Amino acid sequence: MEYYESLSSDSAEERENEFYSVVSSFDHTIEQASGAVGDDNLPFGIEYRSAMLMREINAGYGDAVADLDFGSDKKVPTIGFELCADCGIAVPPGKRRNEAKHRRSCSGHRETVKRKQEGRAEDAYNWQTLYLYRELRSEAIRLLLPDVEFADLDTLEAAIYLGMRLRFQGDPAHLLVKPQIIPDHSAGITRHYLVLLDAVPGGTGFLKTLFQDDNEGTSLPAAGVMKVLDLALNALETCSCRKLQQTENDTDGCYRCIRTYHMQHKAENISRKRGIVLLKKLLEAGANRQLKKSLADVKVTSIFGSVLEKRFISCLQSWIEGLGSNASWRSTIIAGTEGFEFSIGDGRRWSIELQPMLNLHHNVAIKCQPDFMLRCDDPDVKPTAIFTDGFDPHVKPGEKECRLADDIKKRRAILESKQFNIWNIAWNDLDASHEMANLAFLQPHLVSKVLQPYAQKLAVEGQQTPNVQMMCSNPFEQLKAFLVCPVAKGWKALAHHIGGFSLLMLAGRGIGQDALEVNSMLETWQRGYPVAPLSGDNTGDSVWLTRLALLEDLLAYAYAQELVTNDFTNLKIALRLGDSYEERKGKESYLVRWRQFLAMMNLFQFADAFLPFTSSEAGDGTAPEIAVRVESAISAEWLEIIENTVLSLVKVVKLMASANKQVPIIEFYNDDLGDDLCAELAWPNITLPVALLVGDQSSFASKWQQAGWQIITEQEIMSKGDSWLLGQLPGKEG
Repeated sequence: MEYYESLSSDSAEERENEFYSVVSSFDHTIEQASGAVGDDNLPFGIEYRSAMLMREINAGYGDAVADLDFGSDKKVPTIGFELCADCGIAVPPGKRRNEAKHRRSCSGHRETVKRKQEGRAEDAYNWQTLYLYRELRSEAIRLLLPDVEFADLDTLEAAIYLGMRLRFQGDPAHLLVKPQIIPDHSAGITRHYLVLLDAVPGGTGFLKTLFQDDNEGTSLPAAGVMKVLDLALNALETCSCRKLQQTENDTDGCYRCIRTYHMQHKAENISRKRGIVLLKKLLEAGANRQLKKSLADVKVTSIFGSVLEKRFISCLQSWIEGLGSNASWRSTIIAGTEGFEFSIGDGRRWSIELQPMLNLHHNVAIKCQPDFMLRCDDPDVKPTAIFTDGFDPHVKPGEKECRLADDIKKRRAILESKQFNIWNIAWNDLDASHEMANLAFLQPHLVSKVLQPYAQKLAVEGQQTPNVQMMCSNPFEQLKAFLVCPVAKGWKALAHHIGGFSLLMLAGRGIGQDALEVNSMLETWQRGYPVAPLSGDNTGDSVWLTRLALLEDLLAYAYAQELVTNDFTNLKIALRLGDSYEERKGKESYLVRWRQFLAMMNLFQFADAFLPFTSSEAGDGTAPEIAVRVESAISAEWLEIIENTVLSLVKVVKLMASANKQVPIIEFYNDDLGDDLCAELAWPNITLPVALLVGDQSSFASKWQQAGWQIITEQEIMSKGDSWLLGQLPGKEG
């Protein structure tokens, strides 16, 4: 574009490889539509406008940090382009100001050279930052698209360029193809368009001819546009790249068909396979087109709130209809709006209600609206609230705030109502052909050597259990397993066995930990920090484990004495999700972790005691409490000391309590020695006051002694023993 030509003196080839942060918008209100056709069922439509206005802002190089909100869903670089106001040179992409080469005629350059000769470091350049703006008024054709995925826009754009290239028998360089996305707040939907704009101001008349072309022999307009789509489809279906043996590195298209040089920066979104599917859909709808005044007259009704919701229903319907003649699926009216009913052929009937509202009336403490409510005519099967979550809208990688804590609070409230199950579905769960569709979250040996044999044992005993492999796979596979076997008792048995069996192995070896130490560990883990596993040196009445899942976000804990009798009454499953900015900004790795969390929530909700939360909830004190009971005759005074002192002193503090020693003051500051001197424990109100120092506190031991205090350090306790320590401390009556 002409404005970009002044930005660099590099070659044209280099300029073509520079990608910019460009924001485009269209004003289609300056002229009425000259004609339109459309199909209400898909929906799909085509209209011609003799004039549309495109406004375009270039906010800088594409590799710059996009940190400025620019519209509702767009970010651009704050800095824009950096230009020298004296000579017009721009800082190249990826470079700093001091790396830009100014023209010799630049007054700032001459002054900077002079200053360097005089030994001064500062430069004299006159830098300015700016965005570039342009308007283009020209003729245009708009295509109204069905409810498509965002990445589909790039595939359709490339397909239309292909069709135009074939129609022109050359490169249609004077035509632009750009997406236009318009929220329709009154209908609660988003309309997606592709705009074909003539890049020649005012237009050349080509698009008008294309719209009025009647080569189909009908009186309906837009036959030329349909021909463009048909040419593109034929090219994709017959291209030799489709006949080649597919490999792992198959590009799903080539430069002879859908891949074009000028769209190489969008290559990951462009798919020959997807293009064939989309074009067939548009051509089928185009064959049923009818005359309209404008695209506004095409009915764009959608019973779904998002593409993901629509895709979920489509995938579920395809799976059910593929089960055989005994399975059925149909649309119906549920709760006064459109919904679905289906059967998988086992005698149960299911219904799906869209966008139900849950609140206190349903015993749900936090008002929320799942995407779907799945109900079964079997009274023993709870209704299931289904949430379909997109990664970017919920996780918001790279942004300071996200929706994860709010998501988990609402789902926890639903589970606490005891009225519903919940189910989580993400985008990658629904694309069986995608490499990320496969998802594992438990340790492999746990699935094959523990769960599988146990499920077979239960089956022999006549108990129904879900398919283990599906239950331990991605959330959509889990849902299929639930529909085949919605028996909560079977899911609960397997969920308990995952944690209980492994903990039983520890308890059987005599490994355990004191309850107070477990609670301290739980607090550390809940806040997102790693914890050291139990070892043979640990002895106590509680056992816990974080090595059940592939990541340490799943923790099971219980009482050892109950486990050895196969009693899982007090088995607890805690599931955390670290949601800090630092964790979320690693998009690819966090996507897997987030999906694993959702899958584990689907499974472990059937356990008797299950607590999901985020680490940010633990940080702000809103997470559910996870703790084991402290069974002890220790007084409340001593319990407060135990809970607040450092972990290394917990054992000896319990000995003090058992020996009926005087209760100390915790974190005692000696006013006579200054504000910086603190003792972890102190007994100041006795003849010879005693201070117990830990860590860096020990370095001030001499000052305490000079003030008349008896000092005890951790090192002394370790070398002289617990009995010596107790002998130094005053009794309760002392």
